Amino acid sequence: LNNAVKHFQLVLDQCPVGHPYQAATLTNLAWAALKATFKTMFKTSLKQLNEAISLYEEALRLCPVEHKYRHFSLDKLGGALLARFNQRGDVNDIISLRREALTLCSLGNPSRHSTLSNPALRTRYVKLNTSGDLDEAINLF
Repeated sequence: LNNAVKHFQLVLDQCPVGHPYQAATLTNLAWAALKATFKTMFKTSLKQLNEAISLYEEALRLCPVEHKYRHFSLDKLGGALLARFNQRGDVNDIISLRREALTLCSLGNPSRHSTLSNPALRTRYVKLNTSGDLDEAINLF
């Protein structure tokens, strides 16, 4: 994974601003960095999570609403925010991102399942006993 991080960083360094693969490269770099951190330390630090979130947010800014892979960036950012939530406690941004990602994934989209398995709704339901979250999660399936 550390080699993946180095390679994605090299690709990003050579990817000019506005390049069609810049967002995907940022997303892959953030994913590899987070996975490498989890693998070596079992728990990532808040600083490392924030760095990955910044990369995901930058990738998302490069994907306008009509971008083919916007749902992917939204979903990955939501996952990183969920990891941070597990350390800090705010889940509302995650739910909003995952809702938008879901609207961009048609029924046949292979990424729809990972977006549907949104643990943020379940987490908020468990912590705050918000029955609307449970109803929404059921209706989405």
